[in-house]
Amino acid sequence: MLLFAEKVTGDILLAVPHRFWTFSIPKAIRGIMLRDRRLLKLIPRCAFEALKQALPRDCAAGATCGAILAIHSAGNLLQWNLHVHGIVSEGFFDRQAQFHHIPDLDAKLVEDLFCEHLLTELLKNKRISPGLVSSMATWRHFGFSVHST
Repeated sequence: MLLFAEKVTGDILLAVPHRFWTFSIPKAIRGIMLRDRRLLKLIPRCAFEALKQALPRDCAAGATCGAILAIHSAGNLLQWNLHVHGIVSEGFFDRQAQFHHIPDLDAKLVEDLFCEHLLTELLKNKRISPGLVSSMATWRHFGFSVHST
């Protein structure tokens, strides 16, 4: 693990500020992904799309953030608890690879976009029903959460 951390910090991450992000999904969806592991790739893909879409509207076309996202399948008690951890640049890179610092990306906006993207993909793949999506929207605790530190 230490060698991996050294490789990431020495050879992969650029010398720009970064934040640690966590993307969690509802229990109702975790079970679907437990039964069909091919769906796991949707979680980091939807997380990255949410991060890119949450960039300020005045970002140049083609702007993107830098991210290393990793799927984790267990919580601290080793129960099935799908989530994604990520090291994400605290800003974006334009088409000329110039970095533009954005210290406070709106985590609530990222969460809403992440939820929208993942539910859309699961609907498209016929893994959930529109009825489940409607039902989930009424839940007090929806189950999606995104945090950054």
